Amino acid sequence: MYQPIDFRKYPEKDFRTRGQFQWAIYDIEHPDCTGTLKVANLPVKVLEVPEYLAPPGAFDDNNPPFMVMWAPLVVSFRNKGVRKKAGVPLTREDYNEADKVDLFSGDLVTRYEPDNEYTVIDRSSYILRARLVATKLELLQNKVDQFGDPGLWVTCNNNISFTKFTPGVPGVHQ
Repeated sequence: MYQPIDFRKYPEKDFRTRGQFQWAIYDIEHPDCTGTLKVANLPVKVLEVPEYLAPPGAFDDNNPPFMVMWAPLVVSFRNKGVRKKAGVPLTREDYNEADKVDLFSGDLVTRYEPDNEYTVIDRSSYILRARLVATKLELLQNKVDQFGDPGLWVTCNNNISFTKFTPGVPGVHQ
C-alpha cells in the first residue's frame, strides 16, 4: 500500500546552479520525423533525510543524506520536416492508444549529454552533478502535438552524484 511521504520531517536545503545550465541534445533522422530534440530536467527541492529515518550506514561523504525532487521533463523539438495542422498537447492516453515507432535504435543520434552542476549548502557543501540521458524515444503514429510537429514520447533517466567540498580551499572543487 502506498504511504505518502511526510515532507515535514525532511529539512529543505538551499542550492544554486553552478555555471550555465545546458540541455541534452539529440538529432532524429527518420523518414517520418527529422529534427533536433532537446530535453532538460531541473531540481526543485533538495531535502535532507534525517538520520533516524535512514538505515544504519546508508550515508557518508560520497553519499550524503539528500533526496532531490525534480521538475517534470522539459522537451523541445525543432522540426526540420513538414509541419501538419496543429493538434493539442499529447497526453498519456494518446500514448497508450497510439501505434509507436521506436526511434531510439538507429534513428536517434546523441549530440550532447552534459552534466549540470548545483551547489547544495549544508553543514558542509556538496556539488550535485546531474546528467539527463534519453533511454527511449517513440514516434506516435498519426499523432501531432500542439505545434503540428510529430508526436514524440521521450523517456529519460537522471543520473546524479554528489561530491563533498570545502568552499575557499585551494585545489578543491570551487
